[in-house]
Amino acid sequence: MPVYESDNVKSSISKQLRIHKIADYIAEHYREIDSVEELSQIFYMSKSYLCRMFKEVINFTVSEYINCYRIAASKGYLLDSDYSITEIANLLGYDSLTYFERVFKKSMSVTPLRYRKLHQSYREMQ
Repeated sequence: MPVYESDNVKSSISKQLRIHKIADYIAEHYREIDSVEELSQIFYMSKSYLCRMFKEVINFTVSEYINCYRIAASKGYLLDSDYSITEIANLLGYDSLTYFERVFKKSMSVTPLRYRKLHQSYREMQ
């Protein structure tokens, strides 16, 4: 393998490791991440580079990835807690109830309240 190919492989592996570190960070801190800009500062890279590389390596945008974790957690809260929809949105780092409802509905095809009611009625039938 020529030297330049070896350098390209090392560079690619290094980039993937950095992006996977960011993905791991998101998995642990999705509740308190306020913005992609914040992530870019934590990991010392430009926002545009972070977004481009994250999409290339993970195949999701940074926001989509954060929302996946938030929606998964929200389903647990909706089914196993008495928190209001607003409280759940706040717990998961959403600044806007409307945005949380829109993201949830896009992902789950129902609103958070409808999701909760459907599962409550299902449990009552059993």
